[in-house]
Amino acid sequence: LRTAYALTAAAASLRDVAPTAYDGDAAAEVRRFARERSRWLFSNPDMVHLSLLRNHARWAVFLRGLRYVVIDECHYYRGVFGSNVAMVLRRLLRLCERYSGDGQPGPTVILASATTAAPGQTATELIGRPVAEVTDDGSPQGSRTIALWEPELRFDLRGENGAPVRKSAAAEAARMMADLVAEGARTLTFVRSRRSAELTALGARSRLGDIAPHLRETVASYRAGYLAEDRRALERALADGELRGLAATNALELGIDISGLDAVVLAGFPGTVASFWQQ
Repeated sequence: LRTAYALTAAAASLRDVAPTAYDGDAAAEVRRFARERSRWLFSNPDMVHLSLLRNHARWAVFLRGLRYVVIDECHYYRGVFGSNVAMVLRRLLRLCERYSGDGQPGPTVILASATTAAPGQTATELIGRPVAEVTDDGSPQGSRTIALWEPELRFDLRGENGAPVRKSAAAEAARMMADLVAEGARTLTFVRSRRSAELTALGARSRLGDIAPHLRETVASYRAGYLAEDRRALERALADGELRGLAATNALELGIDISGLDAVVLAGFPGTVASFWQQ
């Protein structure tokens, strides 16, 4: 949305586009403005289902003029959730045909994913229509190193029958994040639970207190359950460079674009190869 604001503000001919977020956090007056004035909505499947489709008569003008439907991170919609999203999208396309009149082409659907293994098949199953694949990646990117780290053995503790015990992945992730931040790397650390996100951030801040006290306050945690304004403030601080490290659950996995990020630590495999690449 920030990028859309910048794009439309840069050209006088785009000033009336008025990109607007239409989600559960939007106030009533913002929702009314989005319905009546905006030509570029940012929303999510739940909000489209709950508000737009249920009250489609109030959205008749918008649906009649709808030309593009962009679905980001389309690989994320799988299983029962994916089936629900598929039904929402097909109903949306049917309503567009109804309001646009006979013979008028419906909106063009653009689906994006950086990680899906079968983009055409995934997209076709979502919208129920044939899809043309564009798979050539011409985007610029720097070199990337992927390392698998095995926590070292503990010598102060033994397991059952004297079995060796390794340091926990969470403790190692906190130590790694602190060391990376101290080296000047902007770092994300993904953990598996909300509690781990808080503990990892605390562990990293504690270590930074010993090795780089001036950076101690540049590490925080991010998880579902925070207020919307708190999440936005954390995302903005990370993008602006005020925060150097963030311990997060997969709540931060989708929908964030951070230029200048240097390192990502994954404490454990996230469950799917797609989520691994996404993180």
